Amino acid sequence: QLCHHFLPSPAIAGVNYTLLLAALLLLPAAYLLFLFCFMASLTITKWVVMQGRYQEGSYSTSSFYYMRWAFVNNLLSFARRNFVGVFKGIPVYTWWLQSMGLHLAPGAIGLALPRLHSDDITEFDLIHIGAGAMVGEQARVRGAVVEGGYLHLRPVFIGDHAKVGAQATLLPGAKLGEGAELAPASVLSGRSPELPPYTMWEGSPVKMVRRLPVPKEAAAAGGVAGAGSSSSWRG
Repeated sequence: QLCHHFLPSPAIAGVNYTLLLAALLLLPAAYLLFLFCFMASLTITKWVVMQGRYQEGSYSTSSFYYMRWAFVNNLLSFARRNFVGVFKGIPVYTWWLQSMGLHLAPGAIGLALPRLHSDDITEFDLIHIGAGAMVGEQARVRGAVVEGGYLHLRPVFIGDHAKVGAQATLLPGAKLGEGAELAPASVLSGRSPELPPYTMWEGSPVKMVRRLPVPKEAAAAGGVAGAGSSSSWRG
């Protein structure tokens, strides 16, 4: 009888279990809501601090522009390590990158939306990605590099259906033509020529491995295009 006195009644226990179950179900939704709000705050911060889009050019590391870039870059590094990576590889991530300034080719919609599995895509306004392109896990697509006391910002172009392998790196000024492939762990710098359409490259510096078959659709359309040949890109 004494033990029974201290045990909760079935009605009270039922309420407690119901509240616990409701809390467990709401936690994932609350976490997703937090992530969306956090990513929205990142977007606002980038546009405010950078006063608009990243601008191509070279800036002294003692300039105010460099300090603004470094602040946003460090904030994004923290976000990538802790939050943003949850969404990589799905359309929501690509749409968020667009809100940050990423440029997509006109046909990059629906099933042709790029598959972006890397959370290390920065200097968004300088990054141009074609329809059906793919960026692999842990690849780095950077529109900025610090050399010789200067921050250098240059555009990067990834053509339609081009592929960037896992852990590969694209540096400012890099260009992949339509259907070109950069092998995993390779490095393509802006000093390298544009990778021709439907070719595979690897190494650092890159060397051509082989030519790739041109899809019938591309051949029927009258040829293939270079990385920066799209007449317009969507921000």
